[in-house]
Amino acid sequence: RSPSTNLQTAMKNMSTNKVFYYTTSVNLDAILKIDGQVQKAAFGQAWQTTASTGVQNNVDGLSVSSFGDLKTKLDQTRIKLILEQPSGSTPNATEGYFACVTLSNVHCLFHVLMQNNGTNVAVITTRCQVGALSGDFATMISTVLK
Repeated sequence: RSPSTNLQTAMKNMSTNKVFYYTTSVNLDAILKIDGQVQKAAFGQAWQTTASTGVQNNVDGLSVSSFGDLKTKLDQTRIKLILEQPSGSTPNATEGYFACVTLSNVHCLFHVLMQNNGTNVAVITTRCQVGALSGDFATMISTVLK
């Protein structure tokens, strides 16, 4: 069964013993470790083993216009930089590998490719050890950067 980002909650009226159930969405950054750093070697291995879980998004209208600002914004959301380098395939672009770790030690990995010309556009690939979460974390990172 796929994991869910919804939390089912119950409230009980102690006078009547009636129970009300409801569901609410959970912000994924609430379940991330504050110090969830992934080592470079472990990231590389996890990136290879999670290839089939990949979700790629073109994200435009970013609230950041430089890779430096992008790093800061992601760090504030507990998504940590692993490696930053000039892109080998796209001229005048920077690429970075990022990761976050949930409280249950699930690693979510990101590859971000961003033009260095202030276009406020990035291509983001998301992979998670629990494949069903890749789409949810892809949505999260896109939302954080908008």
